[in-house]
Amino acid sequence: MRQRIIIIIIMCVFCASGIFGMVKKTTYTDITKEDNYLGKLQAGILPGKQAVSSCGRIQECLPDVQIIIKGKVTGGIEHLFGVDQQKIQVEKVFKGSGIQEKAEVYVYSLNWSLSLCVQPSSIERGFVNIMDEGEEYLIFLSGAVVNTKEGILAYEVYDETLITPIFAYKDKAEIPAEYGTYDTFVPYDVVKDNELFCGEDIGYAAWKELKEKLFAQYN
Repeated sequence: MRQRIIIIIIMCVFCASGIFGMVKKTTYTDITKEDNYLGKLQAGILPGKQAVSSCGRIQECLPDVQIIIKGKVTGGIEHLFGVDQQKIQVEKVFKGSGIQEKAEVYVYSLNWSLSLCVQPSSIERGFVNIMDEGEEYLIFLSGAVVNTKEGILAYEVYDETLITPIFAYKDKAEIPAEYGTYDTFVPYDVVKDNELFCGEDIGYAAWKELKEKLFAQYN
């Protein structure tokens, strides 16, 4: 008898939890379906001195990078659970095996996501903007690969550096973004045309110097 009562209580709790979940689900909205949803988000800005040190760190990590490719972006940003991805066509493989030139693949990063549960609501990018469709990028990959539901391989971007190591071959804006005293968030619209999210000119100078060195080697 006692066991039956316990089972009934457990079933009641389970059913109540399910009903509560369904009710709450109807209150959730998909922000990505809204017009100009990125304009409603914030972006984190990297102080100049940290940008300089991170650019130096990227050069130090080059021997550890498993795959280095040139990719042409063929799709917009896709927001998944806790991670974002973009589709590219592999134009050239500079380093690494197992990834084929002309193949269409996804690249993703654990540092790319929408952060909507805490304030301010923001887009997390590892301080580098969303890749532009139709443009070419130098991309450093960790070697980790997964198979998506579409049957397209997804490669993880190397994440041992503060700045996500993807570099646009086409020059983009380098406009320092002023941030506050207590946090480094600014409206995404302020930096939407930038490649790097940085607050001072010294950071952009280091970024430009790094790109010149990399493009001289991988072009």
